[in-house]
Amino acid sequence: MNREIVMEIVKILVMFMSVVITTYVIPWIKANTDNQKLQTILDWVEQGVHAAEQIYGAESGMMKKRYVSDYIKMIAEAKHINIRPEEIDMLIEAAVRQMRTEDYIMVEPEDYEAIIANAE
Repeated sequence: MNREIVMEIVKILVMFMSVVITTYVIPWIKANTDNQKLQTILDWVEQGVHAAEQIYGAESGMMKKRYVSDYIKMIAEAKHINIRPEEIDMLIEAAVRQMRTEDYIMVEPEDYEAIIANAE
């Protein structure tokens, strides 16, 4: 009798743990893995955008975009990561916009006179 009670408790605990694992643990692991993959891809895109800017300079934006797109496709394929061309385009546009924002220097109106005086 005592053994049967212990077995029933063990069965209930195993069922409870199964529910907890499938409901919370597995989705959490998946989400973290997906976030890590996305961050890795974002890093690759940023590197590609900077490389394209250095390689092509003031040349056509389409050439730069094609370079980065091919670069990301090549790496993703090698790492067995599926990413659609539309997603790559979106990430490239976001990286370019971020790069331009970071490179933009805000000048306060009161500094204009000093800048003009130094330029002369």
